[in-house]
Amino acid sequence: MPFDNHDLRLITPATVLILRARELISHPSQWCVGRTERGRLWWKRRCVIGALERAIALFDLTGIVYAKAAMLEAARNRGFATAYAFNDHPSTTHEMVLEFMLEAAELAKRPVRSEERRVGKECRSRW
Repeated sequence: MPFDNHDLRLITPATVLILRARELISHPSQWCVGRTERGRLWWKRRCVIGALERAIALFDLTGIVYAKAAMLEAARNRGFATAYAFNDHPSTTHEMVLEFMLEAAELAKRPVRSEERRVGKECRSRW
């Protein structure tokens, strides 16, 4: 189950989205290296961002902005500029991708201020 060993009080929409996307690439045959893969079964294989986008469509989820931000932070923690760069690196393995998705889900649990709130506070501080 995707929520085993997780504190449900800390689950955010972005966390749910990342964990559902992780389910979509849980088997090595479902994960591909590269943004797109040509071939007979290309529609069943996904990179990390592709899995995220597919999870939105399949499960009618929200939180894509925060999920992508968490994935970007997880990629940068590993020394990559983007999640695509991490996914497509020749040394990246399927196990590393699954660990990456769990790290991103943990990062997505942190409370995030909305951009509007941040800008509003900055504007009030200037008055």
